[in-house]
Amino acid sequence: MADKAASGEDWTPAHARLHGLLRSRPLLPPHQRLLIALSGGQDSLCLVKLLLDLRSRWQWQIAIAHCNHRWRSDADANAQQVKDLADQWQLDCWIQTAAEPPEGEAQARTWRYGVLAQIAAAQGFDVVVTGHTASDRAETLLYNLVRGSGADGLGALTWERLLSECPGSSPERRKTSVRLVRPLLGFTRSETAAFCQRFQLPIWEDATNQSRDYARNRLRLDVLPYLQQHLNLGRSAFGPHRRIAAGRRRVFGDPGDRPTPADSVQAGAPAATPTSSTLGTAAACDSTVFAAAFAPAAEW
Repeated sequence: MADKAASGEDWTPAHARLHGLLRSRPLLPPHQRLLIALSGGQDSLCLVKLLLDLRSRWQWQIAIAHCNHRWRSDADANAQQVKDLADQWQLDCWIQTAAEPPEGEAQARTWRYGVLAQIAAAQGFDVVVTGHTASDRAETLLYNLVRGSGADGLGALTWERLLSECPGSSPERRKTSVRLVRPLLGFTRSETAAFCQRFQLPIWEDATNQSRDYARNRLRLDVLPYLQQHLNLGRSAFGPHRRIAAGRRRVFGDPGDRPTPADSVQAGAPAATPTSSTLGTAAACDSTVFAAAFAPAAEW
């Protein structure tokens, strides 16, 4: 399938933003094999469309993976739509269904990332790509703060990390590193929705996203809108913290350029031990996460 964006057709500010980001950050180098986690929701659909349109410029090989948690009565239909989209885009697609529905969000996340890591390692993909946005980053930061997380939680979602160390096929049981990359952290949920609307992408509406039985949903549906409305959490409210962010990069390193302390432990490297003063710096500058999440959507 020819990439329309290669000739300038359907090229939008979103394409330009992501293309520019990838030129400044080596998140998805040319010629890599990318496994995109596609739930069928707006964020992952936006991600697939953008990467497909940029594919000819970067010479990527792209495929899709979908994890069916069996949480909803329409989960199988959701998975089938993902498979139909992959066929339409002429992409290989792997769909994994849980033997038993995971018990809770943490178990589901562990199972999902395990599945993605296994598929990537078995099929020779360099990177698993997910559609997490600035909105997810704000939710994760707030969720971790409420739970009393330390420095690792203050890091929120990073641009990239090692997804896991997956066993290789050699007799020496060498391990193949699979990277997890989140290239849409500079986009908001409202922007991915606008992008999908512009290109008439078939969003699968997950009813569980509106359920307040889940802690993250309560934060997204109730707490974050309240903070935005009553505490003026807009981009202009956090200008002073941009200077603090530079201090954090000197202390911790930019999350986009190197792992957080927790990621370093997963990769087998020693974790840094922040002091109380550096923790305060991290907490202050991470308010820019909220500013990005609440920024007005671009006109696409």
